[in-house]
Amino acid sequence: METRATRFATLEEFYDHTRTLEATAEYVVAWCDLSRPGRISGILSAASFCNDGQCSVPPTANERRFPPLPVSVFSRPTVRIANMLYRWLSSRGPSREHYTTVFFPLDRLPWNRLFGPRGFYQLQAVLPKERAREGVTAICERLWHAKLPVPLCVLKQFSPIESPGLLSFPMAGTSIALDVPNTNGARDTLRAIIADVVAAGGRIYPAKDVLMTPAEFQRMYPQWEVLERWRDRRCCSQFWERVTCGIQ
Repeated sequence: METRATRFATLEEFYDHTRTLEATAEYVVAWCDLSRPGRISGILSAASFCNDGQCSVPPTANERRFPPLPVSVFSRPTVRIANMLYRWLSSRGPSREHYTTVFFPLDRLPWNRLFGPRGFYQLQAVLPKERAREGVTAICERLWHAKLPVPLCVLKQFSPIESPGLLSFPMAGTSIALDVPNTNGARDTLRAIIADVVAAGGRIYPAKDVLMTPAEFQRMYPQWEVLERWRDRRCCSQFWERVTCGIQ
């Protein structure tokens, strides 16, 4: 795939550069640096499949192994240093990469082990287009106020194409995905973020969720009852029990 990186210093620049890149690139996604309170900056990565018949060599399997860590490597100072390093490494010009490197960049790392024995929370939300800017800003402000380290924050724009699935997550607007260490205050902060997303008319991605309440899920996905009518009563996941109040 042909790839190129574009820096942005503000949320408005993210939207401006995204509009420009989407005119020529098939895929556009942003890595965000939230280590400086009050500032949303990062790098937009644009990628398109090559059409010249030349194939990139897939990356060599290099599974890094190390014993479980006694503590998380992620703190606010280490996240800031890691972000500075990533920004520097991403300053190169256009390049050609194998699609697995583009779509699955973290697969080369034992990502979950870096968070130590307490693990981490994942949360992905999408905010409707008309409330996306204020919604993304509000989410970041909650993270800053709680002084949480955020080693991974990803922004992307969703198109207005309507998804037909009963529990489809995408909607026209902005998606924000977070990986947050399971530290003091993380759970309460993420619960507050979920409540904000629901109030804004957005959605939480069920596949990454462990925190939303039945009422929140049912408000975001009102067609859940249609799916419930078709469910085989011999099968029920823990997730479905949680978000449907244990219906059997």
